[in-house]
Amino acid sequence: MIEVLLVLMILCFVLLLFPLMHTRHHDFTLRMEQLKQLLLLQQELAIQEVETITVIFDQTKMQVGADTYELGMTCVGSVIFHPNGNVDRAQTLRCYQGEQAGSLVIQLGSGRMYIAK
Repeated sequence: MIEVLLVLMILCFVLLLFPLMHTRHHDFTLRMEQLKQLLLLQQELAIQEVETITVIFDQTKMQVGADTYELGMTCVGSVIFHPNGNVDRAQTLRCYQGEQAGSLVIQLGSGRMYIAK
């Protein structure tokens, strides 16, 4: 009888932890998508205002001119959007949150972006 209770207790504990692990992965995926959307917004701003916009990543922050955005994850690098929306070089931004890592690929020329799996 005690063995059954012990097994049920372990099973309940494992089932309680599983959703938490899934939520952390989902949280990181949402943050990567949010980063992509923020960069697309800056690209659109460069086109609308016909000016070069530089985006600098400093640890957990993204700095655009005087504005600073908290990302909730660590990213390294910088991106320059020209007035026509193009970027000056293709690159891969690598971002980390705990043990999770992701990449946002920015293509040369058009500045198209996608999240690498």
